[in-house]
Amino acid sequence: MRIRRLEEKEAEQVESNKQLKLKIDQLQKHLEEKDNLITQANQTAACLKDEQRDLKQQLQTQQCKVNTLNLDKDSLQDQLDHLRKKFQEASQRLQNVQASETSNEEGLLKIRELERRLAMQEQDSLIVRNMKGEVARVPELERELKRLREDNAYLR
Repeated sequence: MRIRRLEEKEAEQVESNKQLKLKIDQLQKHLEEKDNLITQANQTAACLKDEQRDLKQQLQTQQCKVNTLNLDKDSLQDQLDHLRKKFQEASQRLQNVQASETSNEEGLLKIRELERRLAMQEQDSLIVRNMKGEVARVPELERELKRLREDNAYLR
C-alpha cells in the first residue's frame, strides 16, 4: 500500500512536473513575446527619439525663420511708416503747390487786369495831355478869337 501511495504520489508529481513544464514553456513563450515586444518598443522609442530630435531641430529652424521674418516684418513696417510719412509730406507739399499755383493764377489775372487798366490809363493820360495842350491853347485861341472879332468889327 505504501508503494502504491508512493507510486500514486510519484505519478502525481510526474503529472505536476508535466504541468509545471508546460506552464514554464508557456511562461517562456510569453516571456519571449514580452522580450520581443520590449525590443520592438525600444526600437520604436529609439525611432521616436530620433524623430523627436528631428522635430526639435525643425522647430528651432522654424523659430529662427519666424524670428527672421518678424525682424523683416518690423523693418518693412518701419519702412512703410517712413513712406507714409513721406507721402503725407508730399501730399501737403502738393496741396501747398496747388494753393500757390491758384494764388499765382489769381495774381496773374490781377496783374493782367492792372496792366489793362494801366494801358487804358496811359491812353487816357495821352488824351488828357492832348486835351491839356488844347486846353492850354484855349486862352490863346480865345484871345485870337477876340482879336479876330475885333478885326472883323473894325473891318466892317
